[in-house]
Amino acid sequence: MHLRATSSIIALLATATPVLADVTPAEVWQSWSEYYKASGYTVTEGSRQETGDNLVLNDVVLTMDTPELDLDVSFPQITLAAMGDGRVRTTTGDESKVKAIAHDEGTGDVTIDMTIAHPGTEVISSGTAADLTSATKAPTLKINLDNVVTQDETFANLGALTLTDMTLTEHVVQGDPLKVDVEGATARAELVLNAEGKEEAGGDYKVAGNLVIDSIKTNGSFALPANAMADEDMAKALRAGMKLAGNIQIGPMTGGFDGSGTDAEGEASTGAMKADAKGITLDFDMSQAGLNYQVDSDASNFEITSSDMPMPISYGVESSSASLQMPVSAQEEPQPFKVNYSIAGLTLGDAIWDMFDKEKVLSRDPASLDIDLTGNLRVKQDLFDPALMETAENAAEAPAETPADGAAPTDGTAPADGTAPADGTAPTDGTTPADGAEATETAAEEMPSPFEPIDFTINQFALSGAGANITASGTLAASGEAGMETPVGQINARGEGVNGLLDNLVKIGVVPAEQIQGVRMMMAMFTKAGDTPDSLTMDIEFREGGSIFANGQQVK
Repeated sequence: MHLRATSSIIALLATATPVLADVTPAEVWQSWSEYYKASGYTVTEGSRQETGDNLVLNDVVLTMDTPELDLDVSFPQITLAAMGDGRVRTTTGDESKVKAIAHDEGTGDVTIDMTIAHPGTEVISSGTAADLTSATKAPTLKINLDNVVTQDETFANLGALTLTDMTLTEHVVQGDPLKVDVEGATARAELVLNAEGKEEAGGDYKVAGNLVIDSIKTNGSFALPANAMADEDMAKALRAGMKLAGNIQIGPMTGGFDGSGTDAEGEASTGAMKADAKGITLDFDMSQAGLNYQVDSDASNFEITSSDMPMPISYGVESSSASLQMPVSAQEEPQPFKVNYSIAGLTLGDAIWDMFDKEKVLSRDPASLDIDLTGNLRVKQDLFDPALMETAENAAEAPAETPADGAAPTDGTAPADGTAPADGTAPTDGTTPADGAEATETAAEEMPSPFEPIDFTINQFALSGAGANITASGTLAASGEAGMETPVGQINARGEGVNGLLDNLVKIGVVPAEQIQGVRMMMAMFTKAGDTPDSLTMDIEFREGGSIFANGQQVK
């Protein structure tokens, strides 16, 4: 519901003509109204004037009320004008207002008032109602957070997001399924934040900062079958043929935040953060066949300073990548999955190293991590099944609930059931009665997993840093009724420089020598000497019946 509301606001602000738009202004507005009514909005008009080929609407308000969110988007004026060549030009004036109230039983309502300035924004629509192309241009689109009101605090002019030189081309083709393609959505973005207030303990704080993104480019496609509402039942929509895909490219970005404040005693403190990144690319697609997600990041650097810390914290990453491919729809036959994660060129600032290794005993060469896992799963229940999602939400909310036996009231007192004194005070022996934490564990245990692992392969595990390298690979498969609890297969691992690293940790005083001896004994049980100095190998074999062998010796 929140996702639909957000996307609807953006579409409205850009005045992107909805899916049933035609070539005349009156029909465009009628189709627009019907589209948003079908999406859950109530559309009201203060007044309208039709003059020739022009339609002017005044005081237009779109309202959506749900258990989670109440949303009002108001436009003082919307003008739709025929251009005389079969095209329609749509504008919305210079400014509009948004009011959102988010409901949360635990923390209370949060009210957000925003002003969106969009002078000069226009959409030129061409084609037919069945095959429509709309091109949007917005010289400047500024979203200002006028007020944010929580149960405890009110923030005024908290921040603003400004998009400049925004362009967007949307191609909508009617039919079953409805098809939407978005191309060439570009913009430059700048986010400015300013917050100040009082803390409960009596101190105060002030935070100011900005984030500048030189370029944002997006492309995407969407196919929605008739009578398939994705926000109501995603699993049903996917089985009906819903598909979506997108690509987002975020160019170089820089940001910084500064903070200051005082505690209850008037003691002052300051802090700052700086960051820069060359770029991020995100690709995703989802259909009944599965979910695919990948994000790649170029070089980035971070620095944090604070008057409460003895030294600045700084680190950098040359590149990083993460990807996920997984099935989402129930099927009797096993379906493949894939998980990748890598980080290359991780470096820490000398101030961090000097805290525990001032003499530079350990290698400070860039560290790296590479993980590549593949396998097969049996999906027993659609991942986006409403019943499954509701069960997950209930499990997440378990800490705030009281167990049915009254073992732990939510006000922190103990019950008079024998687990604590009847006066409601806490036990004096340091024990804690069954409370929300146990309820959470119970809920998690009772929540059935939609996945049944069949097998997985470690194609690559490689970790290097501080002068040591560890690699591993192997395959495990489910065995008999116990499944992956007693798998069969083998994992092979190799380590280089591990003993040298242990010696250096003792030398710099990070680990006591007597503890290292215990570690070496465990290593001797599971590893054997490799073919080069200071190298170790380990071959772990999992056999039928649950037995485990390390380098040919049974350990279980």
